[in-house]
Amino acid sequence: MKYVLINSWCKKGSTGRIVLNFYDYLCSLGHEVFFFHGRDMDQPNDTIVRITNHYGNIIHGVKSRLSGLQGFYSKSETAALIKQIDKIKPDYVYLFNLHGYYLNEPMLLSYLKESGVKVVYMLFDEYPYLGKCCFSGTCNKFKTECRKCPQVHEYPNSLFFDKSNRIFNMKKDLYSGWVNLHFAGVPFVKERASESALAHGIPYCTFNMGVDIENIYYPKDITNISRKLKIDPAKKIVLTVGFSSDPRKGIDKYIKIARMFDDNTVFLHIGYDKKITKSLPSNYYAVEYVSNLEEMSEIYSLADVYLTTSSGEAMSNACLEALACGTPIIAFDVSGMSYLADAPIGKYAKFDDLNEIKELIKSSSKKTDEIKKKCRSLAEEKYSLKMFMNNMYKASVMFDEVIK
Repeated sequence: MKYVLINSWCKKGSTGRIVLNFYDYLCSLGHEVFFFHGRDMDQPNDTIVRITNHYGNIIHGVKSRLSGLQGFYSKSETAALIKQIDKIKPDYVYLFNLHGYYLNEPMLLSYLKESGVKVVYMLFDEYPYLGKCCFSGTCNKFKTECRKCPQVHEYPNSLFFDKSNRIFNMKKDLYSGWVNLHFAGVPFVKERASESALAHGIPYCTFNMGVDIENIYYPKDITNISRKLKIDPAKKIVLTVGFSSDPRKGIDKYIKIARMFDDNTVFLHIGYDKKITKSLPSNYYAVEYVSNLEEMSEIYSLADVYLTTSSGEAMSNACLEALACGTPIIAFDVSGMSYLADAPIGKYAKFDDLNEIKELIKSSSKKTDEIKKKCRSLAEEKYSLKMFMNNMYKASVMFDEVIK
C-alpha cells in the first residue's frame, strides 16, 4: 500500500516526532510511505519532503496575520504538493496538523475530496472542526457556527480581522458529502467533534496517544542529571516542559506559581526561550530546549510532580512521558487533561485558579516507590507507543468498516 502523511513539523515538537514514528512504523510493515511537512529543515530522504521553505512560512504568516485567513495562502507550494500526490497515487492520505502557515487548505482538501482517495484526519487538536482556532477552550460557538471569535488574537492569530466564520464555512462545505473522510483521535476530541456543526456525523476512530515507554521513557537514575542541573534531589521538584514564547503553554502562570513558594520547592522549566532571566524567582531553574530524549527521560524521573499550565491540550505528550517515567501530574481541568489519569497520580484545578494549583503542589509529597509504580503501570496499560502506532494504522486498514 502507498501512504501519504502531511504534518506541519517533521522532527521538532511532539507532533513531528509522532508522525515520524508513524512513518517508520508503516515502512517497517513494508508499505511505501511519503511524508510531506511544512516547517522543519529539509530531510536527506526522497520520501520525506518539505512543502515550503522558511521564507514561504514567513510570507504565509504575515499575510495570515494581516488578513485573518490562516491556511489560504501558499498556493504554488500546495499546487506542487498536489502534483506529487497525484503522481504517487496513494491508497491512503493521513492529515495531521494542517495549520502552521505552510499550505493552502481549501486547495488541498478540495483535491483530496474530488480524488476519492481515502483520508484519515488525525485530530491532534480541535482545529479540524473549529473556525480558525486550535482549541475551543470555554467557547461553544462551534456547536452552531463560529463567528465573532473571542480568541481572534490567539494562534493562529489575526491582527485586525475576524475571519473565523469564513474558515468555518469553508470546512463545512468541504466536509459535506465527503464519503472518504474519517476522523481519528483521543476521546475528548471525539466528544467535542460530535457536537460540532461542521463535523457532526463524520466517522471517528477513538484511541489514546502513546509514547515510547519501552526504549526511552521509563524511570531512570537521577544522579547525573541532578548534578548537571545543580538541583538538590532532596527538595520537592516541580517540572514543566514548553516554550515560553507559546502563550498556550501558560509559562507566565507557571512563573507566578513558582513565586508562591520558597527555595525548598524547585520549579524546573525545560524550553525557556527568552533571553532575560534576571526577573525569575530564585527557585526557578530555566533550561533551554532539550533535544536529547534520554536526558529528557532523566529529567522527568527527577521531578516529583509534572505541572502543566497549558490552556488547551487534546492529550499532552509531555504528561504521558512524565507518567511513563513514574511522575504524577497536576494540571488545569481544561480540554482533555482530566482524561489522562485519576487521583492520586492525576490532580486537577479549576482553569486559571493558581491558588488551587498551589494547594495541590503543597499537598503532593516527594515521590514514593508506590506512586512511581502506579504512574508506570498506567502508562504501560494505556499509553504505549506500539499500541498507539497500531491503532493509527488500524484507522486505515479498517477504513471500509463502520467506525464507531
